[in-house]
Amino acid sequence: MVAASAAKEALSRMEKEKFDLLITDLRLNLESGVTFLIHAKRLQPSTPLIVITGYPDTVSEAELKAYGADYLMLKPLELKELQRIVRACLHDNPSKELNN
Repeated sequence: MVAASAAKEALSRMEKEKFDLLITDLRLNLESGVTFLIHAKRLQPSTPLIVITGYPDTVSEAELKAYGADYLMLKPLELKELQRIVRACLHDNPSKELNN
């Protein structure tokens, strides 16, 4: 598992490394989560992406899916639901090895 404290850092890592799954908040420090989503999917189009938000009225689920999000989760998160979605994402990509 790898964590990034800013969208720019995450995108820079994505240019160098392949990831099995991306989980991002829709609101990022001073940056748009939608902008990050678009750039992330451009860099790694087949990598599943889970978007988390506490502000569902900011952008619709349909819009997020059009930008490349695979799942939208609303805060507060239900841990079991997050686990189910992560498993589904990784199961849909069984040939990928997990990053440490």
